[in-house]
Amino acid sequence: MAMTNTDITTWPSRSIAARQLGVSSELVTNWLNQGRLRFVATKLGRLIDPADLARLAKERAAKEKAR
Repeated sequence: MAMTNTDITTWPSRSIAARQLGVSSELVTNWLNQGRLRFVATKLGRLIDPADLARLAKERAAKEKAR
């Protein structure tokens, strides 16, 4: 299925994702480069798949809770 521009209008930028996760933009960049977060490259930069962002947030919360 082809993706249209409207599909990514709500996808957050790297800096917004970093704020949501409470981490640095550099760490989000590392996760993007490692393939831990899916993204779409646009003229505005890399926009992050909100489902992946939610998954990573849950994983991090579970790790924090386990401590």
